[in-house]
Amino acid sequence: MYAPKKGEHPFLRAHRYLNYGLLGLISRTGSRIPVVHGNFLPPDIFLTKFPFILSADTILLSLPSFFSVPWARQLVATILKSNPRAEIHLGGRWVIDHNWEFVREKFPGNVTIHKGLGEHAIDKLASKWRKSEDQHVAENTVINSQLNYTLLCEKETFHPSVEVSRGCGLGCAFCEEAKVRMTSPKSPASLLQEISNIMTDYGETKNIYFESSLFAPSTKWVDDFAKTYHKNRELFNWRTETRVDVLTPDKLSILADAGLKVIDLGLESGSPRQLINMGKTADPEAYLSKAKILLESCKSNGVWAKVNILLYPGESKVTIDETRNFLTENMESIYGVSTYPVIAYGMGERLRYFDEMYRNQGALGLVPTDVEGVWEVELSSDVSAWEGKELARELAREFMTMRRYFDLKTFSYLDPKYTWDMFVEDVDKLPRKERSFST
Repeated sequence: MYAPKKGEHPFLRAHRYLNYGLLGLISRTGSRIPVVHGNFLPPDIFLTKFPFILSADTILLSLPSFFSVPWARQLVATILKSNPRAEIHLGGRWVIDHNWEFVREKFPGNVTIHKGLGEHAIDKLASKWRKSEDQHVAENTVINSQLNYTLLCEKETFHPSVEVSRGCGLGCAFCEEAKVRMTSPKSPASLLQEISNIMTDYGETKNIYFESSLFAPSTKWVDDFAKTYHKNRELFNWRTETRVDVLTPDKLSILADAGLKVIDLGLESGSPRQLINMGKTADPEAYLSKAKILLESCKSNGVWAKVNILLYPGESKVTIDETRNFLTENMESIYGVSTYPVIAYGMGERLRYFDEMYRNQGALGLVPTDVEGVWEVELSSDVSAWEGKELARELAREFMTMRRYFDLKTFSYLDPKYTWDMFVEDVDKLPRKERSFST
């Protein structure tokens, strides 16, 4: 991307988002292909920094979001101008699968564009390189591949992740994985061996992000993980993401004793009407009761709960106040809050799908942004797209301090070299209304 999607500020440029999917694909080939990230460098400066790309025979390029398409388009044009024989493969199913025509017209015809899971494409390519038989990977296969961090360029600027499982399938209306069934998680033994390898690669103990669209371990998995964790010579802290209604306090307590330090909770709203609108639950009262109990358990077990709030079509002053009231009632158990209005992604049929669904839920329509394929949503007659962003910042400022914002970002996202003093200096230059935390 040319700039962070939430604003053009120095501390946002200090974020490092690991493309663990791409690293996993390359790791699985057994090749020594370096994995590089564009971060927020313009393509020409990026290629100056990594000049070996210009002379590479084969280049694998990942499109993690629509924000990356203009950047990738310029990058490809520059590479092919210098090296017209370069074999370029483009992947990224969340962008490509529903928007094939849009992506195809953005890139030259000699660029190969792959739909679906990256494993399907990478196995064929790797088998071509090795001249051996390719492997078929089903959508719900248990993930066995491990990430090889020795392939990651500038790995010291990233916080490591491990992939625990994929998919969710719980049907939230706004989610790309609403109908993607959750895979079985990696075994605790396999997961901890992978983490041990990461520690060896880094040469020190690191905080780890357990990547999972829905972290929903069974009781047996939790018990096995805790036993294996405590047998480890090297203990570590970790972070993961889940819903508020799938992880029980008993499981949380065991996991907290086995290194769980931060949990991203997809609450999304404190409004019963909006929870039903989103498809989060058919029983908002029970859902919010479970959320309150889990948040209290986080507090008592020393786990930092970061609550995610999504402003959604049909939002009103009443529903916003319901969410604010829930956060206020549970403020002592909440470490931080991340809030943002829903965004629609896509073109053509995909865009019409979101436009129709969101209008039926109370939105007035979609608003194009500076990035093609990215649309803001006029949430309702009460809350415009612009007002949604302002309300989101207000909620975040109300329930998260500057120190806690930094703590949460430092755990998994900010370049480790980016210090508190640097952060404070950058924040001083930022207008208060653009801050997502209180100072």
